[in-house]
Amino acid sequence: MHATRAELRCSSSAPRPAALCGWDIGGAHLKAVGLDAGGGFLWACQAATALWQGLDSLQCALRQMRNRLAPDALHVLTLTGEGADCFPDRASGVHTLLGLWQGEFAGARAWVYAGAGCLHPLATSDPERLTEAGSQNHLATAELCARLGIIGILADMGSSTTDFTLLRSDGVHAMARDDAGRLTTGELVYQGLTRTPLTALGPRVPFDGHWQPLMNELFATSADIHRLLGQLDESCDLHPTADAASKTLLASARRLARMLGRDLDSAPLAAWQQLAGWFAWRQRCILAESLCQLASREPQALADGLITTGVGRGVLAAVGQDLGLATRGFAELVGVASAAPWVDRCAPAYACARLCALTPSHS
Repeated sequence: MHATRAELRCSSSAPRPAALCGWDIGGAHLKAVGLDAGGGFLWACQAATALWQGLDSLQCALRQMRNRLAPDALHVLTLTGEGADCFPDRASGVHTLLGLWQGEFAGARAWVYAGAGCLHPLATSDPERLTEAGSQNHLATAELCARLGIIGILADMGSSTTDFTLLRSDGVHAMARDDAGRLTTGELVYQGLTRTPLTALGPRVPFDGHWQPLMNELFATSADIHRLLGQLDESCDLHPTADAASKTLLASARRLARMLGRDLDSAPLAAWQQLAGWFAWRQRCILAESLCQLASREPQALADGLITTGVGRGVLAAVGQDLGLATRGFAELVGVASAAPWVDRCAPAYACARLCALTPSHS
């Protein structure tokens, strides 16, 4: 692999080496959270690792993590990147990603999260058991909530997708295990804070007194609409824009105008911001529909409220408000309110490390 730079963004520039490290290896981002031996939060890191472009950026980001870890650190890994189209199938994706991690941290003590209550030792597990680890990161966050007695609907909105998981007093209740099943049940929704193509929000939009069809092109993404509304923390938007241009308000408005076959100067900035507000409303509606689908099989679920996390936690809170639901933040509920933005960004990675701290047999 040729040398590639991966920009690592971290909560602390001078971290204490972690005794426990949780990893979430996704298709678009690598996330890691370090805890001390008692489970206390130390730091969190995130890097953009576009696996559809190859594995170089992931390898680079892993190498940059080494100085944040104690020599005898214990690791717990979860992953969703096996679905990236650089892999012929999901099983080979799981094994390739785990093999790449092992190559960078040879000899490290590591476990792989493969669903509720299931941690496999990375070094000694057979390949078939490790294949079960694919796309289980949402369950790590849900399992931690269940261990701490938190009930309701856990909602995690990332850059590309949103996960809904039902938490009852007797634990996690997920209808489906794989992505195909979770799409059907409404537990997985392909709506994210920054990477969702705007055509995924509808084929036409209200503009200038008409219903304007959209161009089926990747001219703009959900990052543009949230930026135009002043609701995007730029530290959460690590990938290039659709046109690889700047991330200013005017540049976002220009991209949005292209979706309508227009130029930026065909309408004032306020008109593009109003249109962005409509797109944001449509995204909330889509999320609310899946949330209500999930709650339709468990009427009490909505009464127990929404637990929000992920980079899109603010969007999820707005969905809860639209539905009249009580909302609570994941980071606050698990006792790390002071690190809330970072823990929410990296919730599955944090959950993996914390679950290990709560399970003495794996420490």
